[in-house]
Amino acid sequence: RLRKVSPRSRLPVLWALAGLGMASVMTQLALMRELLCAFAGNEMVLGIALGLWLLLTGLGTSLGRTADKLRNPLAVLFTAQILIAVIPLAQVFAVRALRNVVFVRGAEVDVTGTVLSAAVLLLPFCIVAGYTLTLACSILNRRGDASGAGRVYVADSLGSVAGGALFSFVLVRFLDHIALLAVPALLNLAAAAWLGRSRRRESALNSLSIRWSGLTSAATNPLRREIFILTLGAGISAFVWFAHSDALSTSLQFPGQNVLFRANSPYGRLVVTESGGQTNFIENGIAVVSTPNVEQVEET
Repeated sequence: RLRKVSPRSRLPVLWALAGLGMASVMTQLALMRELLCAFAGNEMVLGIALGLWLLLTGLGTSLGRTADKLRNPLAVLFTAQILIAVIPLAQVFAVRALRNVVFVRGAEVDVTGTVLSAAVLLLPFCIVAGYTLTLACSILNRRGDASGAGRVYVADSLGSVAGGALFSFVLVRFLDHIALLAVPALLNLAAAAWLGRSRRRESALNSLSIRWSGLTSAATNPLRREIFILTLGAGISAFVWFAHSDALSTSLQFPGQNVLFRANSPYGRLVVTESGGQTNFIENGIAVVSTPNVEQVEET
């Protein structure tokens, strides 16, 4: 028999959804900018990315219909929070590192190649995000919360609004895309930790059976779970701020060139490289101007 869920026990789930909303909009914005750089594209690339985002997230939401059959949905939500934190960082690194591996360096990518590669890139996060929305509705509904779907929608929307504002007005002016996405990653790990701690009293995670051994040991033991999250958070921080991941991935994006400068602006990603005595100014993957070229410099 369903029991009415208390506001206190509902909060960790709703905070997890707010974290999902923040991560989703910030990941979407960062990846659209990265895809522009990778494919030296225009509005068509943005349209492809947005269309695929809606399609793949809808597919994940549809797959979420199976959430009602889960024995331990909160354990799955715990795992989803971890994936939501990790996947975006890997996506940004992958789009930079693999562009010149999958496609000929310097060659224009046709529409088919753009659609297929963008679909593969966006698939993991969109599927998990869409599934998580339906999963959260199932968790609240099976606990007797008649307004569960509405609460999930509001929490996700508030997180999206906060993430969009934070991205556009603050973070994009000071951080590279990888460091920027580390912010929602750490927030989602904190939400996962709160979710796991709140479920300790009800022992919902203690019977979890996930075949991924790392998450299994973390989810079935409260202490191991917290150590796992702390270790993962420290690993993300080290990857972003001590391993110079943005510099490394940018060098992979421009092989054979010395990267002199890289930064974000509200309008795009700026990179300055040097090769053979020529300095190249690149915005959103397109060479704006190169030196020495007096005529082009004057015109620009």
